[in-house]
Amino acid sequence: MSTKGKKLRNLQKKLDKIKEQEKLVRKGEIEANADMKQKFATKPQLAEEIKELQELIDLYMKSNPDFDKKDKKPEVT
Repeated sequence: MSTKGKKLRNLQKKLDKIKEQEKLVRKGEIEANADMKQKFATKPQLAEEIKELQELIDLYMKSNPDFDKKDKKPEVT
């Protein structure tokens, strides 16, 4: 679970950086080079990957309501 969360966070950071660069290009503050244009082209794919990971994490959280309770000990019967 933690690896999926880390991957989601890193992908979100990458998407945020792309959005920020796009905003600067639209304002005319910077000019888009070839690398930036390539990054901008990957934005839909990145957003889809984030959506899929988020859905997977949400599904896991729904199916395991006690996943975040580290101190919970198994009941002795």
